Amino acid sequence: MFNLEKFDALYNLLSTDMVVGDCGIKCNKYCCQTDNTIKYFLPYEDEYFLNKRLENFEIVNYYLFTSYRSKNQSGCLCTRDLRPFCCRIFPFRPIIDQTFFQVTGLKKATGYGFDQYCWINEPLADWQTAAIKAWQMVLNDPDNLKFYAQQAVFLTKAKENFAVSTTSLLYQIREELVEMSVRELWKYTALFFDQLGKPN
Repeated sequence: MFNLEKFDALYNLLSTDMVVGDCGIKCNKYCCQTDNTIKYFLPYEDEYFLNKRLENFEIVNYYLFTSYRSKNQSGCLCTRDLRPFCCRIFPFRPIIDQTFFQVTGLKKATGYGFDQYCWINEPLADWQTAAIKAWQMVLNDPDNLKFYAQQAVFLTKAKENFAVSTTSLLYQIREELVEMSVRELWKYTALFFDQLGKPN
């Protein structure tokens, strides 16, 4: 599992600029000011943020992940120094070599909002190198790998079993994840990032 020191190291990897200047000026901070983008915590990342004792901050628990919001609904709580992994890495996802369990590159998320409002298509080279290392660091952790694999298995099974309750489905999936090999977890994680942005 990631501890506070590992989150510090992860955030430090992504502390350089993705592009020249503030990327949020062009898009008016689209992903920060609206509910159109999903903000999620990695496993135990919520504990890292709770440890910071932010006054206008509250945790929101969903079935598949934990998120956050401001208590007074005033918008994004992120600062340059204090923002979760999903915000630091946005809008880039990993390209995964399943044979060697390696992150080999990045791809931009697609779909509504990403295409229309996020203008970044090519990050700076130094940031891209650091981001690949960051994704590798995240996915080398068993808890994080299971976290992303769970999303893929859920999306697949929910389409096939739409009449089953979310709670029952998650219970079943979590039992299956315990029995999965590392190779299977990497396969489902890669599938998750391949599925995102594709039409149903």
